[in-house]
Amino acid sequence: MANRPRWAAIWLVLLAAGCTSSDPSAPLCQLGVTPSETTLISYRDEAGSVIRGDIDAAAYREEVAGSIASAIAKPNREVYVAERRKDCFDQAGGYYYPCYERIEIDLREVTGIGRSANLNDAQELAVANCEWVARTLARNAAEVRGLVFALQCRVVSRGRCSLD
Repeated sequence: MANRPRWAAIWLVLLAAGCTSSDPSAPLCQLGVTPSETTLISYRDEAGSVIRGDIDAAAYREEVAGSIASAIAKPNREVYVAERRKDCFDQAGGYYYPCYERIEIDLREVTGIGRSANLNDAQELAVANCEWVARTLARNAAEVRGLVFALQCRVVSRGRCSLD
């Protein structure tokens, strides 16, 4: 119980700083992020719709507020390893047999970014975006289908970003 006021004070300092992050180099408040093969960004507008791409800071500031909750998510694993079945040929016997090819998918560059009026929505969007990119890479490289727990993501940075 004696530590509770100290932890509350630390939490307030982090909140006042506008960011709590386990990855200080992450560009949490960098606006105008361009989506790519490894980065997906979306935001929830004032009507509750999810829109792909980054916000227009000036328009959002006029319509909603002077700040926006933002979150960045990264995969839990840096590399996903999968096996894909294929047919191999035995030269000596002259026949095909089933074999497996090991595929490693680099997930280090995968990033999901979410923005919203509230932090919970921003975090959910960031994780969903990250997992979408990770699953897409796995599907394209190794024909992985469905939900794979090894492709799950976690929030690495979150906070409120000023639009001024």
